[in-house]
This record gives sequence, structure tokens and C-alpha cells, in this order.
Amino acid sequence: MNNDKNEISNQGSQEEHGRRNEDAVRKEVAHQLRKSVDTVRKELEKQQIIFTNHQQEDVEKSFIFKYAKANNLWIEDFYSLGTPTNAGGYENTLALNETSGFLYKSNNLFNAKFLISNLLEQIRLHNELFPETSYEIVGFT
Repeated sequence: MNNDKNEISNQGSQEEHGRRNEDAVRKEVAHQLRKSVDTVRKELEKQQIIFTNHQQEDVEKSFIFKYAKANNLWIEDFYSLGTPTNAGGYENTLALNETSGFLYKSNNLFNAKFLISNLLEQIRLHNELFPETSYEIVGFT
């Protein structure tokens, strides 16, 4: 499944790419992300410093990078999952694995106000409303 650089190989099925229960992954990441943001927010409040949206972006991105690396969810090369397509919108990049038929989506967070926590909430809502086309988190890039 993984090579010695902790990268996800481009061989095999989605299961071999670290497929996990989307709900469990999303909940765990959201919980840990909230804890990380709250810790920084509280520390800044003690110093009477306003916690800006930009600071929250930085905290979330730093947390996700460390979390993904530690949990084997970091995808170094998005296109190792599939072939680039021109079908993506301005907020995402798509890669199609023609062998498995899976379409992978890398979101640039534009529609989530650049916050990973917002994207996770959008995924939760989408999956609740449209279970027949639910998203599954396979990693972060």
C-alpha cells in the first residue's frame, strides 16, 4: 500500500489507498481540529490578542498536515490517484482512476472560506442530504 516515503501508491483499488469509513475519519479530524483551534484561540485570548480568520486558516492547515502525515492520510502527489481531468470547477481539481472508476476530488477550500473545518461540515451535510452520492475522505493533499 505505501512506499517507504509514506506516500500512497498509484497502484490498486481505493481500498488500497487507505479507504476508511468517511464518517469516522471526518468526525475524528473535525474533533481534533476543533481542539487544536480552541487551544490556540484560548492562548491568544489570555494575551488579549484577537484570533483572526487568517490565523485559524494557518492553525487548521498546520494541524491537517501533521494529522495526515501521522495517520498515513497525506497524498504527496494527487495525480498518483488518477489522470487529471478538465471537468473540475474553480474550487476543485479532479483525477479519474479509469481502472477503478473512482473520481478523486481535491478541494482548494475556496467555497469553504479557506477553512478545513467548513469543508468537513459541508461534506457532512452533503452526505446527509445525498447519501447516494456521498463523499469519502481518502486523504489530504
